[in-house]
Amino acid sequence: MTTARGMWVPGELLPTNAALHEMRAAGFHAGAGRYRPRLSQVLAVRQASDNYAGAARAVRKRVADAARLRRWEEVPQDARVRLRFSVYGYPKWDAAGAMLPAKWAEDGLVDAGVLRSDRFDTVAIEVTVCRDFETVTPPAPGMYIAVEW
Repeated sequence: MTTARGMWVPGELLPTNAALHEMRAAGFHAGAGRYRPRLSQVLAVRQASDNYAGAARAVRKRVADAARLRRWEEVPQDARVRLRFSVYGYPKWDAAGAMLPAKWAEDGLVDAGVLRSDRFDTVAIEVTVCRDFETVTPPAPGMYIAVEW
C-alpha cells in the first residue's frame, strides 16, 4: 500500500546557479570545500552579505512551518520515501535550477520531524519545473512537495 501527502509552499526561491554564486560570494569557493579562508576573512564577508545561507534558511523554515501547520506526522520507521518537488512561477529555470531549493525543502521536512533523516529515509527525489499552468494556477511562485512511501 502506498501512502502519499502533498502541500503547497509559497515563496520566492533562489535558483541553483544564483545560490552557488552567493555561496562563493560568502567565502566558500575553489571547489569541494578545499579552500579554507581564514576565519577573519569568512566573518567579514558573511557579515557583509550571506544571501546563500539566508535563502536556505528561508526555504527550510517555510517548509517546516507548512508541514507543522498541516500536522504531518513522521513517516513510519521502515518506510522508504520518494520525494517530488515541483517548482512553479519560474518559467526560465531548468530542472537543475531547482535542485538546491529542493534540497533545502528536504531539510525542512527533517526540521519538522516528517523525516528522521534525509540520508537514510529518502530513496528517490524528483525535481520538476512546471512551466504550463493549464491544470494548476499557483497563487504565487513556490513549490509543491509530495511525499510518498
